[in-house]
Amino acid sequence: MRIILKKLSENIENFAIKVEQNYKVFLLIVLAIGFTLRLYAVIVGFGSNHYSKIDELEAYIWGQQLRYYGHPRFFTYIPGPYLSLIAFLLVKFFNTVKSLYYFWVFLGTLSIYLVFWLSKKIFSYNCLGEEYAIKKESKLVEYPIFLSILISLIFAVFPWSIKYTVSYWNPHFIIILSTLLIGYLFDVLIKERSKNIFGLIITIAVMPFFHMIIIYAIPVIFLMIVIKKRIPKVNFPYLILGLLISILIWIPFFIFDKNAKFFILNSYIHHESVLKFHPETLKMIINPFLIITLDISRFTGHYFFEYKYFLDRAYGLFFIGFIPILASFFIAIYSFLISFKYFSFKQFFKCRLNPINYLLLFMVGILFFHLLSLQVHEDRYTVIFFAVPYIILGFGFYKIIFELKNKRTNLTIILSILILICLIIAPYITVSHFYQERYPNIENKVRLIPSLIYYEKIKYFVLKDLFQMKNIQNDPNLYINFIDFNRKSDLPRFHSLFDYDFIRKILKIDGNQNSYKKEVSRILNNSNVRYVFSLDNIYVEQDPYRQKQILNCIKRFININTNLIIDETEIQKLKDNNTEIIYLKFFPDKSVIPIDYRIIGKLPNAFLVKKIYK
Repeated sequence: MRIILKKLSENIENFAIKVEQNYKVFLLIVLAIGFTLRLYAVIVGFGSNHYSKIDELEAYIWGQQLRYYGHPRFFTYIPGPYLSLIAFLLVKFFNTVKSLYYFWVFLGTLSIYLVFWLSKKIFSYNCLGEEYAIKKESKLVEYPIFLSILISLIFAVFPWSIKYTVSYWNPHFIIILSTLLIGYLFDVLIKERSKNIFGLIITIAVMPFFHMIIIYAIPVIFLMIVIKKRIPKVNFPYLILGLLISILIWIPFFIFDKNAKFFILNSYIHHESVLKFHPETLKMIINPFLIITLDISRFTGHYFFEYKYFLDRAYGLFFIGFIPILASFFIAIYSFLISFKYFSFKQFFKCRLNPINYLLLFMVGILFFHLLSLQVHEDRYTVIFFAVPYIILGFGFYKIIFELKNKRTNLTIILSILILICLIIAPYITVSHFYQERYPNIENKVRLIPSLIYYEKIKYFVLKDLFQMKNIQNDPNLYINFIDFNRKSDLPRFHSLFDYDFIRKILKIDGNQNSYKKEVSRILNNSNVRYVFSLDNIYVEQDPYRQKQILNCIKRFININTNLIIDETEIQKLKDNNTEIIYLKFFPDKSVIPIDYRIIGKLPNAFLVKKIYK
C-alpha cells in the first residue's frame, strides 16, 4: 500500500495536469459511471426506497388524476401542478411507471454534470486577485478543473447521491434546482450586471412547486446580496424579466387556490405547530455529514437487524462493513474541519469571495434559519444544499492527496488509504444494496419491495388473471394506467385539472379505442370478483408495520382505476352480495407451491399465487 501511495504522490501533479488538459474526456467517463450505477439501481433494484414509498405512490396518483395539491407536508401542503403534470405526461406517453424512474436516471446524470459545473465555476474564481484566476499562487487550489472532476466522481459513485437521484420523489427535484441556484447566486455576487439574476429568480420561483425547503434559503440569499460589500450593479432588465416569468409560473397556483378558497395559503397563515420544538431538529448537525458517508442504514429499513442483514450479505461478516463506514465518517469530518478554516463572516464582507467560505455560509445560514423554526430536520432537507457537502468532501480529498505529495506523514498516509477505501467501496455498496433490494427475502419469508415498478408487475398479474376469467381478449398492459375521466374520484372539487373541461378535451384520445377501453374499465370497477392479499409467508415478525404499509400501497396502486382489491374487513359484506373472493399469497421464489394453489405471476423474489376452490 505504501508503494502505491508513493507512486500516487509522485505522479499526482502530472495526472492532475493531464486531467485539466483532457477534462472533457474524464468528465464523460465520470458521467458514464454515474449513469450506469443509476441505471443499475432502477433495472436491478427497481429504484426502491423504504422512506419515500408513500410519497412516490402519491406522486403517481396525483399524476394520474392531475391533482395540483401535494401530499408530503413541510408543515403545510405543497402546491402543484407541475409535479403532477410531469408524472402524468411520462406515464401517458410511455404507459409504464418505469418511465418515472428512467426519467430520474437521466436527471441524476444531469445532476452529476451540474455539480461539476458548479465546482468548476467557484474554484476557477480567483478569490485573492483578478476576477478569474491567472496566477497559480493566487488560487485557492492549483488545479480547479481536476478538483471539479474529483468532486463529480465522488457525487457519481457515493450511495446517498445515487439513492437521491433514482426515484420520483419530490425533494429530488430540489437537488438540481439548488445546484443551479448556488451557481447563479455566486455569479450575482462576483459579477457586475450578471444575467444569472434571471436564473436565480426563476429557480427560487420554481422550487416551492416541488418542496418548500426553499423558505429557509430565501433569507440567506437576500442577506448575502444585501450585506455584501461593494455589491456589483444588478442587471435590472434580467431582474424584471425573471420576476415577470415567475409571476406567470405562479398564476395557475393562485387560480386553483382561489377556487379552493385559498386552501394552501390559509394553511400557512393558520398553521399551529411552527414554533414547537422537536429534538429531531438537532439532526441538522449530523445530516450534512451523513449524506457524504458510506452509511446506508437509512436505506435498508427501519430496524438494525435489516442493516445487519445487508452487511452480512455484502461483506460476509457484518462488522467488516463498519470499516469503510468509519473510514468515510473520518474523512467527512476531516474534510469539514479543513474547510472550516476558511469560514469567516468578516471575509465575506471583503471584495473577493472565498469559494469555500461562500458555500459554508450558504449552508450554515440555511441551517440557522431552520433552527429558528424549531422544525424537525430530516436528511431529505439537505437537498437545498446537497452539492455543498460533496464539494467540501472533494476539497478535503484534494488537500489530503496534495499534502501527501508535499509532506508524507503518517496522518496523510492513513488519510490517503481511507480515501482509496471510500472510492473503491462506494460503488460496491450501491450495487450490493440494490441487488438486495431486488432479493430482500429473509428466512424463507417474502419481504415486499417498496417500488412502483414492483406494484405495476403485481397489477399486471391481477388484471391478467381477471381477463382470463372474464374472457377479455386484451393486453392487460393497456389498462394498468388507463384513465377513465368518467370514473368517480374521491378528490374534492377543484383539486384536479380534470375538473376543467378544456383540459379534458385536450387529453381525449381516439374515440373508438377510448370507448372500448371504457367498457373494460366498467368491468374493472364493477366486477363480481375481488382479490384479497394474505399476510401468509410475508416477513412480519419484526417489521409488521412496514410490510402491511407496502401491501396497502399495492392495493391503492391497483385500485386507482379499479375496485378489485379489498381488505379482509370487507369480505363478509361482499360475500353476502354473491361476490367471488380470491385470496392472493406470496410464496418465496424457491419454494414448492402447494397443489391447491395456482401461480398467476412470477416476481423477482416471489410467486404470486391464488387459492383454487373446488
